[in-house]
Amino acid sequence: MSQKPRKYYIAVGLLYPAALGAGLAWLVPAVPAAVASHGQAPTWWIVLFAVWFLLYHSIWFLHSVRTADAGGFPYDWLVFGSDLVDVVALFVAFSALGLTTAAYSHTYPQIVYATALLIPVSALIDRGLRHRFPHKPVAWILFLLALGLPVVGILLSRQESNTLVASDWCLLLGLYILLGIYLVYPAAFESLLAEKQKRGK
Repeated sequence: MSQKPRKYYIAVGLLYPAALGAGLAWLVPAVPAAVASHGQAPTWWIVLFAVWFLLYHSIWFLHSVRTADAGGFPYDWLVFGSDLVDVVALFVAFSALGLTTAAYSHTYPQIVYATALLIPVSALIDRGLRHRFPHKPVAWILFLLALGLPVVGILLSRQESNTLVASDWCLLLGLYILLGIYLVYPAAFESLLAEKQKRGK
């Protein structure tokens, strides 16, 4: 087993468990509240977007643990910075969804989409600094979709900053489809997850 730097233990042993644990603690009471209110407070969009955030960050957290133990990638300052951005984004997203205070009417979709946008932006910055931009057209298309869907959500016209529109559901569906592709076939994104699948679990 290779020696891992202290920043790895800070991220994997402290930051990610704290963020995922807090997110789960905020989500659990929201689900029965959504059921009791028939998706009014909170809306099912809020609940499902929170689940999307937790799924993505859980996938990357497990990947970080497994591949670092196998020596699959160096956990340097770029990876740590990206993980730090992701953890902060998770807290901001749950706050913008109104889950941190159970004030479900105080939802700010534009901020939620902005935090979702940080995920592909962080990945592209990391790839750019390493000169590892995607090579295949499919990977570029998926990255552009991952960037474009949140941008559309930010730019959607709303009567008030905390109101949802029909297009929000379509955008959330698109994000779930991208997450499904990322989980089932990460090679499409030319992701580090693909390397783990090649080596076997």
